[in-house]
Amino acid sequence: METVIIAAPSGVNVEDLIEKIPKKFLIQKQTDYRYLISYKSDHCWIEHDDSLKFDYEDEELAIVTKNIHSPIFFCCEFSEMNFGKEVLSCIADNEKYLIDNDHNHIELGNRFVKRIKEEPNWDWRLSK
Repeated sequence: METVIIAAPSGVNVEDLIEKIPKKFLIQKQTDYRYLISYKSDHCWIEHDDSLKFDYEDEELAIVTKNIHSPIFFCCEFSEMNFGKEVLSCIADNEKYLIDNDHNHIELGNRFVKRIKEEPNWDWRLSK
């Protein structure tokens, strides 16, 4: 299972992300804050979880709050890297979002998605 964190400005909710998912995917609401996205054998869970801010080191949280005044956090877990890239390309292509790849790299959402599209074989777990 792979995980990235999406930090967004306050006021964004999980439904704002889910509405960007293409209709070819099966979307199931699991709780008020958590959705399952499926396609064939691939799965992705997106969940609003502000407790994630407590997992950040001070330096990392400073990067987030420098870019987003009052951030809220979403956990995006996926079963397969390419499916994760496809979902992230839909939901995270926004200059107001930050993507934390859970491997010591935090980047603006639109830049992260641009790199996914320009470098389809990019594995963010291995490089910045």
